[in-house]
Amino acid sequence: DLKNKNIQFRLAKNQRLPELDIEGTVALRRVGEAFNDTLSSEVRSIRNWQVGMFITYPIGDPAGKSFLRRARLEKAQAIASVTDQELQIIIEVREAVRQLETSQKEIVATQSAVDLEERKLAAEEKRYQVGLSTSFNLLRFQTDLSEARSRHLRAIIGYNQAFVSYIKVVGTTLQENNIQLTANGKLIE
Repeated sequence: DLKNKNIQFRLAKNQRLPELDIEGTVALRRVGEAFNDTLSSEVRSIRNWQVGMFITYPIGDPAGKSFLRRARLEKAQAIASVTDQELQIIIEVREAVRQLETSQKEIVATQSAVDLEERKLAAEEKRYQVGLSTSFNLLRFQTDLSEARSRHLRAIIGYNQAFVSYIKVVGTTLQENNIQLTANGKLIE
């Protein structure tokens, strides 16, 4: 679209320039006294040569001026649209990277929580074996561990989703999956 707007702008700008046209004609006429004489070789030939130059300069051409203004505005609008798309891509990539980094940190945090819950459960099991804890407390610690593991699995799933989103935004889906396209558009895996 931007290339088309540039072409239209150059065309509008070019139409505001003066024009120089050169025109030429050559005519050959045979003249005789009668119709049959024009076919004989004793007839006179008359040659005419004409050359002309025409210069056209647009003075006060409101239609040309408005066409040029419109083309200039459409070109600026196309440039702004391209810039807007570039900024949108930058924002999407930054957001995908940020989400990927956040997901990584969440995995580390939930893994630490799982480790902590496992240690707490192990300590509670020792207390239960010696009779210092109840089965209710032991069950509560097992539930806490299972919830921590569940949060950790959700964090891993979130990371995988963020990674897929990142690949999509960066545009490397085919490379990440080792897929190549042939010249005729068929897939090679």
